Amino acid sequence: IMLAREVLDIKLQDTLFLALNDHINFSVKRHNEGIKINNQLLWEVKLFYPREFSVGLRALDIIEEKLQVRLPEDEAGFIAFHLANAANNSNMESTMQSATLIKDILTIVKYDLNINYDENAIDYQRFITHLKFFSLRLFNRTPVSHADDSIYDGIKELMQVAYACAMRIFYYVEKHYEYKLTTDEIMFLTIHINRLSHHPK
Repeated sequence: IMLAREVLDIKLQDTLFLALNDHINFSVKRHNEGIKINNQLLWEVKLFYPREFSVGLRALDIIEEKLQVRLPEDEAGFIAFHLANAANNSNMESTMQSATLIKDILTIVKYDLNINYDENAIDYQRFITHLKFFSLRLFNRTPVSHADDSIYDGIKELMQVAYACAMRIFYYVEKHYEYKLTTDEIMFLTIHINRLSHHPK
């Protein structure tokens, strides 16, 4: 936890101590019993939470040094999820759901616009950051909504392809998460998607 605070430079919930204690204890016990649990979202955590994952990898070194047990990379992913939970004041389930949601939205945009992402591009990284906060709002049911939608006049016409893609995300979220995106959220998505469409890899 001291390492995470130093590397991530964020405030972490005090409950992280108990959560990590339980998780690491259980992980070591499973490992010693020869039970392997795959992290089905390992690719996503590497991509969406790279700094937390780097701390997770260093945590494996600390665990090995203290306990002479080398846990697999999957566990670095689980530790990264715990760090993301503590930073965002959420729980493990919602953080894992968030990673799945972001992955699905990226897939929708990728195939809708027929593009390949440049993961080093600033517009892509901004989109990922936006989706992280978007998913937090969705699972906490705290939508962004302004009274005056007139500020978005013209965006639909200027960014028709991106807006159509944002509406596909609207229907996907409504169907799978029973959550209706506000006009603000649709417009934010439209603007981010429009930037991506002009910078395909």
